Amino acid sequence: MASDFVLSFTKPLLQSKDHFTSSSAPSGPLTTLLASVDKPRLSPSEVADAAARLQDYNDLVASTAGEGEDQVLLKQAIVAKLAIALYADALEAQITQAMEMETEAQWWADVERSRTNVAWYLLQTLPHRLADLFRTVVEHIHAQNPDVTSLRSLSISSLASTTTAALHTIQPGVFLKTVFPQPLSVISSAQIWRKRILLPHQLAQQECRYNRLALEKLRDERATTLGQLALLRGYQQNPEEFLRRLIDVLSPGSSNLNTEKQIVPLLQYISVSVLPSLSSTHHSNLRTQNLLRPSRLTQLWPKLLLIPPLTLYAIRVASNSAPAIATFFQDAKETTEAFIQGWLVDPAKDILRTIRAGSGGSLEGEVGVIVRPEGVRADMDSLERMVVSLAVDVLGYDPSDTTKIDALRTQVRVGDLTDIMRVYEEDMRRPVSSAIRGSLVRGILVQVQKAKVDIDQALTGIDKLLKSQELTFAFVGVAPALGLTYLALGLAGRVLFLDDADRDKRRFGGVVKRGEVWADMRRIERILIKEKRRRREDTSANEDAESPLPPLSTGLLLLSLTRLRAYAQTHLPITSTSNSTSGKRKGMGHAYTQLGGMRAAFLEDLSDLEDPSLGRHSKMKTVDRMWRCWAGVLGWK
Repeated sequence: MASDFVLSFTKPLLQSKDHFTSSSAPSGPLTTLLASVDKPRLSPSEVADAAARLQDYNDLVASTAGEGEDQVLLKQAIVAKLAIALYADALEAQITQAMEMETEAQWWADVERSRTNVAWYLLQTLPHRLADLFRTVVEHIHAQNPDVTSLRSLSISSLASTTTAALHTIQPGVFLKTVFPQPLSVISSAQIWRKRILLPHQLAQQECRYNRLALEKLRDERATTLGQLALLRGYQQNPEEFLRRLIDVLSPGSSNLNTEKQIVPLLQYISVSVLPSLSSTHHSNLRTQNLLRPSRLTQLWPKLLLIPPLTLYAIRVASNSAPAIATFFQDAKETTEAFIQGWLVDPAKDILRTIRAGSGGSLEGEVGVIVRPEGVRADMDSLERMVVSLAVDVLGYDPSDTTKIDALRTQVRVGDLTDIMRVYEEDMRRPVSSAIRGSLVRGILVQVQKAKVDIDQALTGIDKLLKSQELTFAFVGVAPALGLTYLALGLAGRVLFLDDADRDKRRFGGVVKRGEVWADMRRIERILIKEKRRRREDTSANEDAESPLPPLSTGLLLLSLTRLRAYAQTHLPITSTSNSTSGKRKGMGHAYTQLGGMRAAFLEDLSDLEDPSLGRHSKMKTVDRMWRCWAGVLGWK
């Protein structure tokens, strides 16, 4: 992560110092040395080796006649490349250490802001705390009983009495200091002594807060050093002054000891003494102050302790519930098959059969939905015979008069029973005699048969209506099953395959990475705004002046830019166009015609922010341009 930023930051320095290359330089020992250092990056050991070889060459030249102009230029080019290499190593060391501290501070902040995380952290570190407490008790027993060489030589009763006597002499604050190794000011300021049950939890939370603040303070110190190093980029024209200023920044206490050294010894001193000491003191100080997060084993031991019994319990439950589980899966299989067959396949067949029969029609062998046509015709024929018989017997119709009989049948088919109703009305005037003769009863039966025929005709109409809408009812019946199937298949597709929305979310590193980039952009803008406020409060500073940012602001800015550059190198494409699927649907797209495409455009903006010669106002304009150009593409809106 830091290497990409360092290469980008020191690339202009290397280009300005390329007076000679290994291919254009004259042959000689300096040419070979130039070829060995003609690389983008050199480690401190490689710089130390090259400086030793250059010192040997100087000693050789001092004992001979001298050196020519080409050798002098070659030596200057080598010294410049070595100085820039040391500068790059110093930058990378400061960035790596500052980012490591920031990562650790973020971890402590995540633990601190959650009560559950604090309790889990206390459980994870409990064995170490108890071990430290036991060690403290043993040391105090030895201090109180110097004649006891080993506790193993004591009997159980003597060990118990000795331990009890030693514990009574230990102050309670010693136990608290051992279990929670924090500064006494933090412990004494805890307003929690009345809640003794929550005392360990509160002290653990204060420990997390103390570690976070200490790491942030150290991070700011590294950021200040990083900002001072960044501001040294303008002194590269004079390598000797550049190296002395580099020593002043990295090791202020030793700057007075190296004022008389020549440039090659300065190279050796920085590569052998200054830079290696940065890494060793950094890690040792963090371990000594207990600022690093617990080890991986410490964080995992509760899970490793609980996983085996939980696994055995799960296996036992699964083995005891095997028949029930098998029955469940069998029922699920049968339910799925019945659902597919009864709610998808069969309704689909009915829809096809309806489409083949046509609207209002039916295939061969099909019958009505409510009534059969044969039953309707039989009831109508029965009504006609009853009416004709009553007309012959009562009204005196001649059975041989087919014309009159057919006319009567026609009237019955259209529902006209006027003549029969007149007979019925006359019989109602003399109901007793009409009932004895039977004409009234026959009239009533005709009315009953007529009502039955009317009901059959009404049902026939309803039947035709249902037959005409049979396809609609078929689709309505299968619609819920199709809806459930669509949702199930869509969910399975989302799990197995990515849809357009998921592809858009996972583009450019995903939502989490783009959220981290958004946080870094917000942090950069906040640093620049706070710098404006500081200049406004400083009466001696011009608020609108394009002066460089102070070292702390520059260092914090470069830390965020390092993460942004690593994100761009990893997740942004180098193609000339970048269109999301949703963007194509909406008619939106972004094209980058320059070489390198989207990544190169983003890195250009970062280079403008990294330039220490630009002031706050210019960098604020760059931030505004980045919000305007990249907020929509990277989903910051």
